[in-house]
Amino acid sequence: MENALSFVSVNEEARLQYEKGSTYADARRKLYEFAIDKRDLWSEMAKRLEIKQGDLIVDAGTGNGAFPELLDKRVSHDFRGQFDGLIVGLDKYPQNFAETRTRIGATSIDTRTLFIDGDVENLIFPPKSVDTFSLNFLLYHVDDPIKVLDSAKDALVEGGQLLVSTRGTRNQQRLWHYGDLIADRLGSTRPESFYSQFDIATCREELGKLFHIEEEAKPQAGHLAIPLDLDKPNDNRGWSIYRDAILGLVLMMRNKNTGLPVDEAQALAIIDGEIREEFTREAKNMRAFTSSSAYFMEQVDQTYFVCRNSK
Repeated sequence: MENALSFVSVNEEARLQYEKGSTYADARRKLYEFAIDKRDLWSEMAKRLEIKQGDLIVDAGTGNGAFPELLDKRVSHDFRGQFDGLIVGLDKYPQNFAETRTRIGATSIDTRTLFIDGDVENLIFPPKSVDTFSLNFLLYHVDDPIKVLDSAKDALVEGGQLLVSTRGTRNQQRLWHYGDLIADRLGSTRPESFYSQFDIATCREELGKLFHIEEEAKPQAGHLAIPLDLDKPNDNRGWSIYRDAILGLVLMMRNKNTGLPVDEAQALAIIDGEIREEFTREAKNMRAFTSSSAYFMEQVDQTYFVCRNSK
């Protein structure tokens, strides 16, 4: 199974992030705990898919395995322990999904869910063998997203489903602002393969060339209200998560002259210095509810598409 379900390579920027493990990727996901809009996009996507007995469902670039775990729970409920299909989560770095794989392996008796380490470009699947592909917040990480979509189309059965989620260019603009600030200080380049390469508008256009788009979900737009406890300046969960998210972004950058990764210690010195000061100042300007509570506001801009392989 591992050889049959193998992938090839995430781009270098993403590799730098994931080789650090899931810490920084998790930090960026955890930011959404602070969303004012409490809509759970992941659960919404899991419920939206059509799932039949015998289906092969592949979540490519699964990260920490959160989406296969949601699907695992759904089929356990929907098929009353009699699901005879297979749910597969794939990621190049198995440390990302190790905890979820252990948890599902220990608790999921009735369903078939497994995690495999593999890459996300140049899909190697037999033609017309996959019933559902999900590409969640993935396509702006790869060097050639159109190639990934072409490969997914070839592997999907006729009438098969493709689920694609992506972010807009306004998503987490302040986070990018801080990344740019650090890049300027350290003489590094911002990874250009992110949201601007495959944002919501681009995703809609490219999917429409290959698939029938059945649904474009209402965008999750709004803000994250990241808390800052002014009475405990050195013990703030909100800042701690945001700090890791900034660092994760910066670690994907390269020095303009040497091509080497950013020096983590130098980046942290800037983050813990002037960026934390700006974060605190902005949060104080948005003070709310009590004299000790403040909130740093960050934008949210993301959605998903449900497509059918019928073109």
